[in-house]
Amino acid sequence: MTAPAKRRTQDAPPAPPAAGWLTLIATLGVIALAGVRIVTTFLPDAYMAGDPRADTLPAIGFGPAGAAVIDWLCVVALALAVIDARLRRAAGGRTRCVMLALWLIGAVFAVCAGGRDFESMRIGGHWLGALALGIAATHVAQVESIRRFMIAACLGLLIPLAAQGLFQVTISHAETVANYKKDPEAVLRTQGIVPGSTNQRKFEERLYQVEATGQFGFSNIYGSMTMALSLLGAGVAAGMLFGGRRGATMWLAIAVTALGVVALGLSFSKGATLACGATVAATAVTWLIARRLRWGAAWWRTAAYGAVALGLAAVLARGAIGEPDTAAGERSLMFRYQYLQAASRMIAEHPVIGVGPGLFKARYLTTKNPLSPEDVADPHSIFASYLATLGIGGAAWCVLLLTLLWHAGRAAALHCDTQRAAKTPLHQVGDRPGEGGDSSTKARRASDSLNTHDAPPFGPLGVTPARLAIAIAVVVFATEYAAQYAPATGFVGLVIGAGAGFVMLLGTRVILTGFDRKDNDDNDDRDDRDGATGTTPAEKAIGVAMWCVAGAVAVGMFPLIGVWVVGTGGFIAVTVALAAALRDDRVAAWASLGLFAAAVGLMLHSQIEMTLVQPTSAPLALAMLGLAAAWRARTADKPTTDGGDDRNSDDRDARADDDKPSPLPMIITACVAAVVVVALGVTHLRPVLAHESLVATAAADLKRGNLDGAIGDLSRAALGDAGSLPPDDSLARDAARYMYERGRFDDAMKLLDDARAFGNRPAQMYAAQARLAEAYYRTTRDPKALARALDAAIAGLPYAPYDMDMTQNAADLAWAAGRRDDARRYYTRLLELSDQAYLDPEKPLRDDALAAVKQRLATLDAAPSTPTPAPAPATVPTPSAPPARPN
Repeated sequence: MTAPAKRRTQDAPPAPPAAGWLTLIATLGVIALAGVRIVTTFLPDAYMAGDPRADTLPAIGFGPAGAAVIDWLCVVALALAVIDARLRRAAGGRTRCVMLALWLIGAVFAVCAGGRDFESMRIGGHWLGALALGIAATHVAQVESIRRFMIAACLGLLIPLAAQGLFQVTISHAETVANYKKDPEAVLRTQGIVPGSTNQRKFEERLYQVEATGQFGFSNIYGSMTMALSLLGAGVAAGMLFGGRRGATMWLAIAVTALGVVALGLSFSKGATLACGATVAATAVTWLIARRLRWGAAWWRTAAYGAVALGLAAVLARGAIGEPDTAAGERSLMFRYQYLQAASRMIAEHPVIGVGPGLFKARYLTTKNPLSPEDVADPHSIFASYLATLGIGGAAWCVLLLTLLWHAGRAAALHCDTQRAAKTPLHQVGDRPGEGGDSSTKARRASDSLNTHDAPPFGPLGVTPARLAIAIAVVVFATEYAAQYAPATGFVGLVIGAGAGFVMLLGTRVILTGFDRKDNDDNDDRDDRDGATGTTPAEKAIGVAMWCVAGAVAVGMFPLIGVWVVGTGGFIAVTVALAAALRDDRVAAWASLGLFAAAVGLMLHSQIEMTLVQPTSAPLALAMLGLAAAWRARTADKPTTDGGDDRNSDDRDARADDDKPSPLPMIITACVAAVVVVALGVTHLRPVLAHESLVATAAADLKRGNLDGAIGDLSRAALGDAGSLPPDDSLARDAARYMYERGRFDDAMKLLDDARAFGNRPAQMYAAQARLAEAYYRTTRDPKALARALDAAIAGLPYAPYDMDMTQNAADLAWAAGRRDDARRYYTRLLELSDQAYLDPEKPLRDDALAAVKQRLATLDAAPSTPTPAPAPATVPTPSAPPARPN
């Protein structure tokens, strides 16, 4: 028997003090920027979603300019995280150069795509910012104390996310439906939907569904995020239950997880629910096999990749079965297969540069399956989305995601070894073969590399998890209040919210620490032993009562403010409590298992949903994926034993001396980071800000009645301002509409011709010209105007061969112009499209419209030489009401 092993600390160089501050700032940036995205409304068209002259309510939320600033700050957070990792190199930090190179390649392609189209610039900026946040999380979470704090903060963000969903299904949905019924046309105008179109029916179908969507706008994405956070919460709760840390904090973790499950249920997302079940089963089987057979990182990686492949395989298998005969069959996966078909055609046509993130919907009109009744802006598969829109840059980002999963498997294997090591006293673990077993040695080493209690930067810098959580809450929820609630409630709401939040924080303190005890952060030694919180049942009851009463008062007085207050207090309470609990290695190991499951679940569901590309969900989702991929290769406090490692201690000390940071690599890293940040500021942030400045000025001119000034600003923004800005043809339609109001019909048509020359959305430009010319014909009865309308409608059909609205418009115009052969051809085509759209019950022509079309065809067949003129379609606006922007 060998003598009991003694712990000793390797003399490795500590990290510089500046690294601690950079770590904290980068951590605050990662969590705060992801939190701002999920709690605050972001409007893709803040000023021109409707007519600024008619909309009296101020726009609540951030527009493209605010979103672009946040995207740029995500890149700044990445730069700080990389510099911090370089400073921590001797203490175990590592710069993930492969990840950074892959991200930079994709960022270059995203910026280049943005130069062709403003919508592509806007969406591409969201993507590169979200991926930057994920890589930043991977770097800062190499500090184990930060990693555990970030896990707690992610669960804290579940509180405002769930509060949003509960508010929607209990209060907000009824108000939204009532508001729509009061003035449907005004609501449709703000959505850019033409009244009477099939898009209106689709809008109403979604409107009347009682389901939680949060700020994402899609229930499936809301379900995906609540699923991932619930899996993470389940891991934390299991760690406390099986790790012996039972008490109020354990019940808090269970309550948070249950709340996430409830939110998942309120989304009514079948895909998220099935993905959750599949992920739980896959993670459980992977963990059991890894523990019993001592399989390591390769096994965890195989399981992760297998789960992702399962999502794609399900879609492909459903497509191989074929389309159902009726709409009663399974359609969800069938639609995903149709999206993949169109995306594969785009990849084949544009393999190098892609079609552009903002132009997938326009290209989908010509590449989709004829039986696809939907017109979507994304293929609902993260890999297909990147490849189809960014080409080689998208391929780099696909490899980046797979790299994150690769490292997530490594981290899961290390923490699984830590779980085994936690059950074996250290003095029983040998280091030589035959004295402790190779698997025991592996488990001990994994535990040593991850076992850090209250490691820097918290202690030496005087920053506690509670203070950092409060700082994050101030950034996140103050931003939310300023963007969403201040225009409606002003200073009174802020006072009520602050007062209720203060009471809730007092209640949280009572729950966690009691009336006269030290803060829980100062009592970790006792808590780590028995899991107690130091409170009596009466104190816990008082704290819960204070929390509930304050939240109820806030919700009762101002429901929106109440949601803000509950989100703020809940985030701080959950983050602080769970951050303290996660200092227990056993709890942290189980939490890492939950984090692995969350990452796999997100990747699995992102094969059929838009979670990783949607601007509001992608930052937090990718930050969680980056957090799962974080693991520490070395540590400054790595313990050794006298039994076997001492013989190599001199070598390790020599390597540690060699690993001291060199000034030159540090300078190079800082310079490269600065160049990237500045370059993105010039190529992405500055054009977006300039574009939004023009649009904001135009909106202000419209409200003042300065129509000519608004037309000039919108025209400059629409056409790219002589090349200094990317073109935005959606604004060309707005500018043309206002030109028409001023009696400048020819100028409006020319502007649409110029916008169509960019080749981004020709179908929409032709449709806008057809509507303008038709409106002009109704006013002047000039047959030339009717002919121009018909020519534009016909010219647009090759760019939207399956669009029923455009086909019907061309047929009606041909009927009115007396061109019977064209009318017969397009009415016949309309019937074919209506039959092909059977997979969506809302898409085909309704009975009255179907009967009218058949009657006209019968008339044409009976008297082909005498076409019967007919009035223009009812959806054409009158001159007093300018044509609405087509969807």
